[in-house]
Amino acid sequence: MLALYTLLAICVIGLMPFEELINSNAAVSEAVKYIPGLSEIASSFVAITAIIVILGSLSSCIMFQPRLEYAMAKDGLFFQRFAKVHPKYETPSFSIIVQVTYACILVCFSNLTMLLGYFTLIQLVINIMDFAAVYKCRKRDDYNPIYRMPMWRLTTVLAILGASWLAWGTFTWAPIKE
Repeated sequence: MLALYTLLAICVIGLMPFEELINSNAAVSEAVKYIPGLSEIASSFVAITAIIVILGSLSSCIMFQPRLEYAMAKDGLFFQRFAKVHPKYETPSFSIIVQVTYACILVCFSNLTMLLGYFTLIQLVINIMDFAAVYKCRKRDDYNPIYRMPMWRLTTVLAILGASWLAWGTFTWAPIKE
């Protein structure tokens, strides 16, 4: 995946004039305009594909995040209200309603760049908490993993520091600007 992203970035840099690239809000969509014979058709295709990917990502988050909150609430690690399950559908109904409401607010009151920034920031904070949970899990008596990571303390600290650095960078970029 990293190789594909790097290749895409190299192609965009090679296609667009640098001044336009710096000022672009949709670099990939605008870069394909410079491919002879594709111009507007490719640009529209890329823009529509980006919208589908973003909506798909938002949809998947609305599906998996409530289940994480449900599991945490069921284990006593989150608000108990989130452990409520719909009697007919057996889904974490309250958590789903909260997630959908929050997603609608973000979509209606922010632009795509801000939405991406907030989503990235929240995911990084969740990752940091996940990495930090390794320390708590390893102290539990019932902790019996299939695989034990060598040098787990070092890799966990590096993961926390890396995610924290990215979160700080996202935080300084994502908040509402004046």
